[in-house]
Amino acid sequence: MFAEGALTAARESQRRLMTETILVTVTGAPVWDEGAQESVATMIEVYEGIARATTSAASSPAVAADGRVVTPSQVAITVPWDAPTLPTSAEVHVTASTVANPLVGAHVWVDDETT
Repeated sequence: MFAEGALTAARESQRRLMTETILVTVTGAPVWDEGAQESVATMIEVYEGIARATTSAASSPAVAADGRVVTPSQVAITVPWDAPTLPTSAEVHVTASTVANPLVGAHVWVDDETT
């Protein structure tokens, strides 16, 4: 069992390892766009803040629908302990990093949650 001071220190240590900034959104109910004369999806922000984003596993190269060769990979996203739970199928946008991270600009989807 952790003493309160040790737990607080561990949580602060965890935050120092989070070098990326992310924006997490989910698709909301569609709304009518008068100009386009159609229903359009809305995006609801779930979380914006610090995180750690790393590539955890890469699979074999594959040919995308547009003919490009791509290497699908799994990405591990870690958020602070007090951040909201990221819902399955949420879209994660890696917007910035304080270190050279090739995931900046990437968009990934949550398909599993581990706590």
